[in-house]
Amino acid sequence: MIDFSPLKAKLLLEYPFFGTIASGMENVINDNIESFATRDGRFEYREAYMEPLNEGERMFTLCNSALHEALSHTSRRGNRSPWLWNMACDYAINALLIESGFTPPPSITYDKRFGNLSAEEIYHELSLEFLDQEQNDRDSDDRRDDENLDETLSRAQREKRSTDA
Repeated sequence: MIDFSPLKAKLLLEYPFFGTIASGMENVINDNIESFATRDGRFEYREAYMEPLNEGERMFTLCNSALHEALSHTSRRGNRSPWLWNMACDYAINALLIESGFTPPPSITYDKRFGNLSAEEIYHELSLEFLDQEQNDRDSDDRRDDENLDETLSRAQREKRSTDA
């Protein structure tokens, strides 16, 4: 298990906002996730992902989780697609952290064009992009006409993952 207390102490001294929130979060190993996540006041991480990261990159992950908590992303989701909402939140948070000078770990969700947008605005943009792509890829399968937005977005994500693999 990684000891995050020195990093949390450093955050408290150098970035009290992030340090206060991160210090109150429980660290939990979760090897069923790809990298790290924030759930119910917990910072969950995959050890194999976190171990090779340097101090700055680990600090970034703690700040990312702190901002998810501070910005109440879970309660703001509403009826939005959970995976797309989380992606939108990560785009917003990661842009803010990078613009603030934090060192991101490899392979994070980041796009400079979302730098000044809220998670809600990014979600709207992403949903339009997925739906536009879906419309372009749509075949003549009539059963898809009954899908709601969340089902359409979930199917688009599954199809994207299968083509990326």
